[in-house]
Amino acid sequence: LGAMYEKGNGVTKDLNEARRLYLAAADKGNSNAMHNIGVLYAEGIDGKPDFKSASQWFRKSAAYGTADSQYNLAVLYARGIGVDRNLSEAYQWFALAAKAGDADAGKKRDEIAAGLDARTLAAVRHIVDTWVPDRAPEEAMTVKAPAGGWDQQAEPAKRKAPQRAQSRPAAQPI
Repeated sequence: LGAMYEKGNGVTKDLNEARRLYLAAADKGNSNAMHNIGVLYAEGIDGKPDFKSASQWFRKSAAYGTADSQYNLAVLYARGIGVDRNLSEAYQWFALAAKAGDADAGKKRDEIAAGLDARTLAAVRHIVDTWVPDRAPEEAMTVKAPAGGWDQQAEPAKRKAPQRAQSRPAAQPI
């Protein structure tokens, strides 16, 4: 629903409502919602980009293994936007995104590696090799299907016919 409000698909576009819905999901541990909040801040939901807030949300999502957040966080570290420039952190997050299959992240990781000394590179590679993502709560990432499945229309509750007032019998003569 947050994505629908963010994009204006089927509803009037409302970024504040999208953020509210994403925050509700993020509070429950949904890493995709965390990523989407980061995107909203990076794109300037409040009028101008807030890369510091974006980096905080990308970090939360990246910790759960969201490759797009890992890539975005790496870019911020590589450029020093919203965070202090840190090539070791940039390498780490590009490398993790690359492990998840992001080819562009692999290229960026290799570019960053060329600027790191051998000792630092070895230490960061060890971090990447031993890194384990946080586990999101199951209820934050999965919505249980309703009884009968998503493609089955639920039977509407049967409504009772309204009770009609009983007509009074005609008055009996005395």
